Formats: sequence, structure tokens, C-alpha cells
Amino acid sequence: SSHFGSSCFGFCAAPHTHERGGGASGVMALPECDPSEYPREIGVEPGMPEGWKGIERLYGPKSKYAGRVYVRWSSIDGKHKHVCTPKQVITIDCQSKGIDPAPAIENYNRIMKEKVEQKKREREAKGKLVGEARETAIQRFRDRFGLLQGPLVYAFKGWTTKWHYQPNCDQVMVEYVDTEGGSWKLLKDLECALQIRIENGEEAAVKGMIEDARTRVNPAEFALGSRTARESQGVYEVSPGSGETKVLSQKERLEKRQSSQRMGRGADDSGKRRRAGRLMLDVEGPKQTAWASFDDKEGCLRAVGEYRKLLALRGFSGSTELLAVFGASAERRFHRRICGVYYQMPEPFGGQRCYQK
Repeated sequence: SSHFGSSCFGFCAAPHTHERGGGASGVMALPECDPSEYPREIGVEPGMPEGWKGIERLYGPKSKYAGRVYVRWSSIDGKHKHVCTPKQVITIDCQSKGIDPAPAIENYNRIMKEKVEQKKREREAKGKLVGEARETAIQRFRDRFGLLQGPLVYAFKGWTTKWHYQPNCDQVMVEYVDTEGGSWKLLKDLECALQIRIENGEEAAVKGMIEDARTRVNPAEFALGSRTARESQGVYEVSPGSGETKVLSQKERLEKRQSSQRMGRGADDSGKRRRAGRLMLDVEGPKQTAWASFDDKEGCLRAVGEYRKLLALRGFSGSTELLAVFGASAERRFHRRICGVYYQMPEPFGGQRCYQK
């Protein structure tokens, strides 16, 4: 929920590297897939011909993609099996009928483009912008209300706050759930969404919610959430307005997530596929601005000092080791993601010291 970086990106000193999703913009976390649910049959996508079916499978434990899901398509009559892509399905189906597949593929591409655009419109309607539009909206919000802080959002009337202990990195991630069930893991995303609400005519409601919360801010009560989640090694959930609290162990948390995924699949009879296990990594990464964006030693030293202050506010020890990376060659595909400031994790990984961005 911090402002200093929306990716949860870790690496080890050498020779190992790894990445981890944290609700971040740009990195999609891999959900825990239940192997007993695979393989499973799914319906065709819009724009694909009838008479086909898909089979979702998990890559095996020896694969470098272990735990991720892939799909293969087969014709129901059994003549064609293990077809890799929808476009290949369309081509084979059209050829079997003696017709040109180009118009059908063009139609499929159009439908997929419309789906992407529709999702984009839905995100924008919810205030989930990207790129420069997102950054400028955030700045407009901050110019008026300042930076959102966890204790303030915790005090929003009717909202629920959840602290998730993450055993893999020994950190606690904070999630805010609004009155409509929307989940917010990054305060910058919330700032953007609130600014869009203001510009859509809800200025009075947003201003009232913030001013009301400021009268009830309790940093000590908010800090209790992180400690409780860490002590329970699970999830601590609080709804301040009702006084309700919940504590879930890691086992209970995993069972609840798997149950929710199964219910979601059971209710989805439209043939949509759940792309669980697909990892999408933006090569640019979250945009860094001002002092957080540096490419020389002087800027690096300033950034380290600023991050040190922010880490202290979150309860980190003053002796926490920081490591900075800058000057990576532009020839490297992920050079923008790699560069930045990292802090040392409390436990080694693969016998090596491990750092998280």
C-alpha cells in the first residue's frame, strides 16, 4: 500500500533471481492452482467455430512453467487434437469446409479487440487509468488532498481493511475494500480512482468521506493490524465502523481462495476461460518520478536516503541493508524494471542474500 513503488520485485545477490507478485501494477501474482481440478474442459471463445472444445492443463513440476495453465483445443468429432491457438482452430475448421479462413480470423481479431477495449472502458469508468493519464490524475488529487496514508483510508466509513501476511517475503500487504466490494492494494490506484469520481461529479461525496475520516484517524490502531497479521501468520481483517474483526490462518486463507475460485468457475457458463497462472510482465514497470527516478550515483544516493525514511515509517530497522541498481544497459529488455533501490529480506533464498525492490 506504499507510494514508493507498485511492484513487488525481488532478486538474490547471486546467482539466483526470482520475481513475486504483490498486487502490483505491472506484475500479476500466480494464484495457488489446485492440481486436482486439472485437466478440465472449457468452451470455445467468441468468434471460434462450434464443434470444438478446450482442455486446460497444468504444466508439470519439471517444466520451467510449472504450476501455470495452458490450453489445447480439440474437435468434438475427434479428428483434430492438441491444436494450440484459436486462430489455428479457425484455419483448420475453414479448410475442412473448403472456405477461406481469412474473414473468420479477421472477425475473431475484431471480437478480441472489442473485448480489450470494453475492459479498458470499464477500468477507466472505475478510475483505473494507466500511464500518463493515471499519473496526472494522481497529481491532481494530491494537489488538493495530499498523499493518502493507510491510517486515513482505514478510517473511511463503511470500508474494511485487511492485512495479509506473506510468508514468502515475510512482509505484510494491506488491502482496502470499499463499500461496493472493490479491492485497493495500492494507494496510488485509489487516489486516481477518487480523482476520477471527483471529475465525474462526486466531489462532495469524496471530500466528505476524507474530511470525516480525518476526524477519526488512529495511527496506533492501524499499526495493530500489521502486528496481528504477522503474529497470526495469516490475514487480519477489520471493519472499524461495525467493530467486526477476523483472523484467518494461512491454511484457512488458501482454502477460502480456492473455494472462491471454484464458485466463480461454477457460475460462469458463458464459456469464458479463467487464465489462472498466466504471468504478464510489463517491461517498463511502474513509472517512477521525481527523486525515485534516477540514473546516476548522485540521484541514487538521494533515493536511498528517501527510501530509508519511508521504511522507517513502516517499522523497518535502521540497520536494514539497502542495495541500489542503476546504469543497466538499454539493450537489456528489463533494464527499467531492474534499476532501483532494494532492501534485504530477513531470510536467505537458495543460500544467498535476497533483496526486494
